[in-house]
Amino acid sequence: ENLLSISVLNGFSSAAAMLIIFSQVKSFFGLSMSRVDTIINFVEQYSEHCKTTKLWTTVMASATLVVLLVMKYLWRTFPTAFFLITITTFVAWYCDIEQKAGISLVNSEGNITAGLPAPVNIFETDVDWSTVLPPAVVISILGYMESASVSKKFEMKSKMRLSLPQELFALSLANMLGSFFQAYPTTGSLSRTALNYQVGSRTPFSSLIVAIIVGSVLLFFTQVIGYIPLCVLAAIAISAAMNLITIEEPLYIIRTDPFGILPLLITFFGTLFLGAEYGVIIAISISVVEVIWRTSRPQVKILGRLGGTTIYKEISRFPHLLNTPGVLIIRIDARLYFANNSWFWTRINKYIKESQDPVRFIVIDAEGINSIDASACYALKNIVMSLKEHKILFLWANVKRDVKTFMLKTDLIKAIGDQHFFDSVHDAVRFAQNKQFTTSSIPSITTDDE
Repeated sequence: ENLLSISVLNGFSSAAAMLIIFSQVKSFFGLSMSRVDTIINFVEQYSEHCKTTKLWTTVMASATLVVLLVMKYLWRTFPTAFFLITITTFVAWYCDIEQKAGISLVNSEGNITAGLPAPVNIFETDVDWSTVLPPAVVISILGYMESASVSKKFEMKSKMRLSLPQELFALSLANMLGSFFQAYPTTGSLSRTALNYQVGSRTPFSSLIVAIIVGSVLLFFTQVIGYIPLCVLAAIAISAAMNLITIEEPLYIIRTDPFGILPLLITFFGTLFLGAEYGVIIAISISVVEVIWRTSRPQVKILGRLGGTTIYKEISRFPHLLNTPGVLIIRIDARLYFANNSWFWTRINKYIKESQDPVRFIVIDAEGINSIDASACYALKNIVMSLKEHKILFLWANVKRDVKTFMLKTDLIKAIGDQHFFDSVHDAVRFAQNKQFTTSSIPSITTDDE
């Protein structure tokens, strides 16, 4: 639920919105193009069929789009889309624009039949599960991933909190019930969600109203919807998709985190050139890689004591802090797990080599460590043994209870020594000052401000 970053979401939604617009070009200009899945497919088909553009279809679609865009700013609450569909449907029926102007209608091919599909007993159907199950699993995963992406996008736009587990339950229930009527697999549609949002729908109750209207139309008004011009529907879809393309978020990312624009661009062009389905996979993959990358290189800072206090802060921010000769104080601001073991060990070695005085004690401020896994505990055991060979002792401070409990299970506390855990960094430093690790002890450092 929390894997999709703002940059990845923006890249996916913007590219998907452009694909929606490309897919509506066929009806907008009255072209005989097939399904458009990628920008390459769109360019190839449009260059082949652009000469067959229908004038009156283009005029009606352009006028519809202009009215939609203008009314969005002049009177946002007015049901412009419904008004335009009503007017153009009446014009199409009264003026017979299909025959006189060549404008394609919803039922131009006569493939809309009245009534609802009859239920079937799916348990009596002859199904080869070995053939059906693998693609069904893939469709389910991709459907949920796409729905999650759409939900997160509109969660940010509407400032509302959405529950993805609840979305998964709703999708599962819809597909389960739909299977008894041989329905297509149901997922969260970006184009229809955008259209729903544009007309002012904010709650799931709107979907119930839509379902009732669609059912009623199929039962009683099939001939009426057959007169709706396809170019008008295309213009409405394009208007809704345009709302998903924003420039504010990319500019914000560039201003605050220049490297954050890279996942956005990869997701954007990946979706644009490979299609929405692959775009979802790319978006999730990039987010996972980004999380692993950031957590595998956690902040490891050297601390020093603020004069006259027992407070320890980052030396990189406060150069005047006091150092304790022979004691290296380190703070880790991340959980310790398999992905950052080597990074942690690399930083410790680096700080030991850069220290002006020979290091005899390393104090770990574990206040920022919220969890630890078995791989990290195993690696820490090896680090402890390696440091002991170089006569360096490991001390831990501010260890959270859950972390210490896990350390106890993995015998890491036994390797470090229970007496080497302290409630505060200052206690650990005082212990290091007074401890005789070898035949000579580290002298206690006394300052005027202690």
